[in-house]
Parts: sequence; structure tokens; C-alpha cells
Amino acid sequence: MKKNKVAKRNPWLFIPTQYFAEGLPFVLVNQLSVAMFKSMQASNIFIGYTSFLYLPWSLKLFWGPFVDATLSKRKWVTILQIVLAVCFVLLGIGLQFSYGLYFTLLIFTIIA
Repeated sequence: MKKNKVAKRNPWLFIPTQYFAEGLPFVLVNQLSVAMFKSMQASNIFIGYTSFLYLPWSLKLFWGPFVDATLSKRKWVTILQIVLAVCFVLLGIGLQFSYGLYFTLLIFTIIA
């Protein structure tokens, strides 16, 4: 009797990209946005309001189980990496408009 061998995937190939994909939006939203808004001469009050962008990471314990119940982590990462790529392109485009400050804040909110 010959058993069907199922090719096992090595989790060490997925884990580094998983944590990189989780950490990249956090760094971009919470550190890069402040530096970018400061270079755009945004007021300190406006930059202070961007601290609300930390909220999704603070509330992760509430929406985390929903994410785990709907799709696998690999599918979430794949879908959201595509969404992040589109958002990065929109960030670059949005900086050229006169209302770019508020448009980029909207894109950073979507990324968060």
C-alpha cells in the first residue's frame, strides 16, 4: 500500500513575512505619517490628532478573533498586502493635490 504524501510547508518560510507584514503598517502609520505631516508644515494640533491612528492596534484584541474566524492568516496577509500596495500608490498621488494633507490622512486611516 502506498500512502499519499502531502507536501508539508515549512512554517519558517511564512513566519518572517508574516511579522514583517504586521509591522510595516504600524511603522508607516505611526512614525512616517508624523514626519511626513511635519514636513508638509501641518500644525502641531493636526499632528496630535493623528494619534488616533494608534487605535486599531490598541483594539486588536476585539477585532482579532473575527479576523481569525473568517479567513486564514495567509489569505488575510495576501489580500491586505495588495490593499497596502494600492494605498502606497494613492499616498504618492495624493501628495500632489492641494488637499493632499487630508487625503493622505484618509489613506493612513485606511492603512491603520
